[in-house]
Amino acid sequence: MVAMEMSRYRFLIVLTVLGASVAGLLFSAQWKRGQVPVKVGRVERGEMLITVSATSTGTIESESQLTISGQAVGRLLRFLVEEGDQVRKGQILALLDSEEARAQLILAEANLQAARARLEQAEAGVRMLATQIHSEISQTTANLQQAEAELERVEGLYREGFASQQQLDAARATYQVAKASHQAALARRDERMVKDREVAALRAAVQQMEASCRLARVQLGHTEIRSPAEGIVSEKLIEEGELVRVGVPVLRLVDPRRLYVKATIDEFDAQKVRLGQRAVIRVDAYPGETLEGEVYHISPVVSGGKLETRTFSVKVSLNSERALKAGMSADVEIVISRLEDAVFVPSLAVVEREAHRLVLLVEGSRVRLRPILAGDSNWTYVQVKQGLNPGDWVVLNPDLSKLREGTRVKPEFVSGGSGR
Repeated sequence: MVAMEMSRYRFLIVLTVLGASVAGLLFSAQWKRGQVPVKVGRVERGEMLITVSATSTGTIESESQLTISGQAVGRLLRFLVEEGDQVRKGQILALLDSEEARAQLILAEANLQAARARLEQAEAGVRMLATQIHSEISQTTANLQQAEAELERVEGLYREGFASQQQLDAARATYQVAKASHQAALARRDERMVKDREVAALRAAVQQMEASCRLARVQLGHTEIRSPAEGIVSEKLIEEGELVRVGVPVLRLVDPRRLYVKATIDEFDAQKVRLGQRAVIRVDAYPGETLEGEVYHISPVVSGGKLETRTFSVKVSLNSERALKAGMSADVEIVISRLEDAVFVPSLAVVEREAHRLVLLVEGSRVRLRPILAGDSNWTYVQVKQGLNPGDWVVLNPDLSKLREGTRVKPEFVSGGSGR
């Protein structure tokens, strides 16, 4: 009997414990169903950079940009590089159809060979003619001298009565023949001059053919489009198979060592921006990172129509070892001042309602609407002069349609950062 009572007692205890556990689980589930999941950020204290932000996302560009154009007419066979490739000076970037250029070179070389052959033949003829003329002049000179001496001798004998009239006439005739032959030989020097002029003309023709060959080689070389400098291929401007003409842009190169960000600033901030100011740059290719830069050019002109926001452009140098490329998008903040020992909150936590700035402060498991007195701001943070303390947690991107004073929340804590 006692044993049965003890067993019943134990059973009741177990049943009571199980009932309490089930009730606790049901209460916990009901509690969790009433919680709204939120991301929260921390209020920090430290140095805060006050910045001017660009009105829109800027673009990375290069101070040194080359457009490579065609220097010959031909169909583009293929590109040997891709956009983004690093190229060296003199590297072949693309090939044009070279069949016509090669044919022109073959024709020019054939013409040159024929002209040289004609020149060599004419020069050989001139050399042979010069030898003949020289020989004839030498021979006729000797004959003339001999006839002249014989005539003088016969004339002397004739005066002394030792030679007849017939001998004198014969000596005179021989002299006249020798003299005529000598003059004819001398006259052939004019023939040599004519031949020399012909050789000069042929030599000029050879030079012209040589120039034609050089030009044909240059034209053939232009079917290989080469890089005029070291750089990165930023853009292909035509497609393979298209006809390239002289002066038609084919590719664009940029110098990766001279990159900058071009950004637009609202004219309202014109008085705040100065040359030499530091800039903070964020590039989509490297999320979560900030790059350093410096303002080195400010446009003197404000652009924008009557219905548009009026802005001016700035150029910000890039001081980074990262592999940046022209054409990448970049967000720019220009640092205009620094706040020491500032209290700041993520800008995603601040909302405006009826000209007041509010945050949702997390206290335990509930949120409280907390008005704040905001000061300066940058892209990421807002200075808090009153209303919050360092170490407080606030809701990021609060949805006021779901979150009200006292709403229970399930916070997901997001690590804080510096005021940069």
